[in-house]
Amino acid sequence: MTTCVRGMVLCVLLAMMTDCGDKEEGIPALPQGFNPDTVTGSKTDLITKWLTEEKGPLAVDKQVSGKTSTYEWFHGYTLKLTAKDKLSFVGDGDYWGMLRIYGPQKTGGSWGYARAAAYIRPQGEEYVAELPFTVPEDGEYLAVIGSPWVGNYAYTLGSTCLSGSCKAKPHCLEYETTDAQGKPLQNFYAINVSSYAEGKQILAKMTNFINEAILPGTCASQSTGCPKVYLPVCGDSPGYPKKTYGNVCNFKAEIRTLAGATSEAKGHWEDGVCKASHCTIWEGANPDGTASHTFYAVNVFSYDEGKQLLAKVKYFLNEDILTGSCGSQLEVCPKVYKPICADTPTTSPKTFGNLCEFRFYVMNLAGDTGEHKGKWTDGVCPCDPAKEWWRKYVSTDVEECKVLKYYCQPYTWYFSNACGCGCEQSDECPEWINCMPPAPQSCTDLKKKCPYSKVAY
Repeated sequence: MTTCVRGMVLCVLLAMMTDCGDKEEGIPALPQGFNPDTVTGSKTDLITKWLTEEKGPLAVDKQVSGKTSTYEWFHGYTLKLTAKDKLSFVGDGDYWGMLRIYGPQKTGGSWGYARAAAYIRPQGEEYVAELPFTVPEDGEYLAVIGSPWVGNYAYTLGSTCLSGSCKAKPHCLEYETTDAQGKPLQNFYAINVSSYAEGKQILAKMTNFINEAILPGTCASQSTGCPKVYLPVCGDSPGYPKKTYGNVCNFKAEIRTLAGATSEAKGHWEDGVCKASHCTIWEGANPDGTASHTFYAVNVFSYDEGKQLLAKVKYFLNEDILTGSCGSQLEVCPKVYKPICADTPTTSPKTFGNLCEFRFYVMNLAGDTGEHKGKWTDGVCPCDPAKEWWRKYVSTDVEECKVLKYYCQPYTWYFSNACGCGCEQSDECPEWINCMPPAPQSCTDLKKKCPYSKVAY
């Protein structure tokens, strides 16, 4: 193995320095004129002043690999460390080498002298060095590895935190993606990483992203506080159904929650509320198979989701999974008069010409995103003016109603039945309108559209 020839570029430099060979037994003789501790300008030693190429950061508890060149004998990796941190640096190579720690870096950029040093020496069939290091003061440090004996030195270098603040602290890496032209794709990612440095390393390998952040703590521990602004978005994540969120902030909070404390999650959102792709409908049944006269309509976001929903229902009849949301279904019913009296949890009893009309009525109440149900009995609805809060009877004399003329105020309609006649409001109006302070935004509109509903102040 040649020990003197490492490139003529440095011959003059080395000749100017003290010729101090290493006296430790077993270590190959150093190149003529090479002393790693020779101090040059700004009190910086030879290695960091002339012979080291800085390669970038070295994350604690991580490992890097590389190969030096004929002109750069050593490679250096930076670490930001805190006083009293205890670390162990491990380096290996394909021949004898050196592992040295410098720092903290001075204001002018120099690294000073080596704080700790070890030879990469034979251990069995490998060349290895282990170098314990206690950080003397806060700052940026430089771990240097290489060999003055051979060129193109292949090595690996790693660091392990033994105690102190260098112990890896979890962070949450999050970002959104764009297309090649920079247009946002409305995709959001949340990834748990072991440290801030790991998050930076992931971002360094990526392209086409915006709104990136590396937040202290796990993704699940991030604040879920969001503004009370209703700008709905339809969001979903792989393996989870679509869902309407009050705003993008609420959607991102959900993705962070799915990522938990150790995993990762992603999702996509579209502006506006979610519109289901299918409508699952069925009629309830009793355990003996007889009809319970209950109808259900539920929006789902796939045919398979509809099948899974039906699998959870014990007893049912006349089930179907319709393409399109429940609210988008076009009413097609026979002109057959087989009256039923039906109501739902949010509407008053009403007479329908037949069961088909009532089924479409319930689907319409389910809308594009929700679900609804209703019960019915055969025949027209019995009337009882004392209980019909949604109506205002003008007369309870059926014969008088035949000739009586009267006026219904806006948002109400004429009606007549076996009990009399008068005006009624929409059967979608609630019996009570919530106007309790702080009054909801819907209070004023409902009072106008539902004049017969009672108001809670």
